[in-house]
Amino acid sequence: MAPYTQLKKYFGFFLVISLLGGGYLYNIKFIQLGIPLLGQNILKLSKNELGIVMSSMAILTSIVSLLSGKIVDNHLSSLKIKVDIVIMIGLFQIVITFGSKYILSRVAIFFWIIASSFATGVGITITFPLFYELIPTGSRGIISGITTGLVYLIANISPYSRRFVDLRKESLHILVPGTLFLSFLKIVKLLPKLLPKPANEDATQGRYISKDDTNPKTIRSIMIIMGMIFFIDSFSFLRILEEESLIKQTWNSNLVDRTILGTVHFIVALFAGYLYQRFNYTIPLYSTLFMFLISTFLFSQYTEALSHSLVMLMSCSYCATVSNYTVLNFAIWSDFSNSKNIAWNSGRCIAIAGWLSSFISTSLEFNISGKISFKTHFFVSLVITLVAIFLLLLFQIKGLCAYQTKKNK
Repeated sequence: MAPYTQLKKYFGFFLVISLLGGGYLYNIKFIQLGIPLLGQNILKLSKNELGIVMSSMAILTSIVSLLSGKIVDNHLSSLKIKVDIVIMIGLFQIVITFGSKYILSRVAIFFWIIASSFATGVGITITFPLFYELIPTGSRGIISGITTGLVYLIANISPYSRRFVDLRKESLHILVPGTLFLSFLKIVKLLPKLLPKPANEDATQGRYISKDDTNPKTIRSIMIIMGMIFFIDSFSFLRILEEESLIKQTWNSNLVDRTILGTVHFIVALFAGYLYQRFNYTIPLYSTLFMFLISTFLFSQYTEALSHSLVMLMSCSYCATVSNYTVLNFAIWSDFSNSKNIAWNSGRCIAIAGWLSSFISTSLEFNISGKISFKTHFFVSLVITLVAIFLLLLFQIKGLCAYQTKKNK
């Protein structure tokens, strides 16, 4: 392969990792952690009001994703146009993130939510088609592993505190350099020269579909299981954040402890990427659920009397679990899609399985916060995990989980 062609190929990899990683980091840090802090500490919203805010954002984002997915699949086949939209969405998100410091009323946050939901919903249905087009089938596992590992490593070693003002600054430091870099490449007309030609359909078509069959029953089954996984993660981690004695020993601890957690994320993500690439997707699905079973049980046994080493071990098990399913979430929707439905599939699956389930659990957690004990909370997570395992087994027995239909390329 000619050096210039190689450069374009790796620029495509770099672009996808940056977009996926940056977008995911922005969402888990600024949206999922930052906006609740804004509501609680600055706007003084009640738990119920905050639950309504987060649920509204999830519903609006889902609606935008569904509509945008259909539009992208039917009318936006050009790689260049998709990258142009990415730049515009990036610039728009910079504006609304910068402007979030002026949210001083309930009316202001209502309009901000509409703007943010639009940006996120469109962003989802543009980024995943780029992943589909620029990452060949046989490289999706490792690219997802690298992206996941970097996201969580950066998130854990970040020097910014979990205060709204700091999360906002961190988000701008994520958005601004990447968006301006792409904008510069476009202005000087280098971007079209660096963009690789999309791989042919045979090299990118999903592993788990044939040319004429996109396995609609299977993707709906996986969407249900992934939705439950997102629910368990959000429901559990938000409760961890409220346990001050626990969070101070782990995710809010010193740099050494946070680096350990980030390193676990990174190593497990790379291994999960390899497993996904090497084996059937049911292996990471089952491994994620059984890992959640272990980690939720361990956290249900937490007391302030536990040693720091044991608390770190529990937290590392949780980090490993999250990395495992995040790799799956990045890769699997492309592998159940073709070029005609990737935006729709990713839009509905990420929006419903990811956003909607996460923020429903967020709203639920806000409403029951302080009403049940830490142990009971994680017992609930454990029961939901067992239900998810049962459903996955049931789907397999009923033949609703398709297996690999073609070799990786």
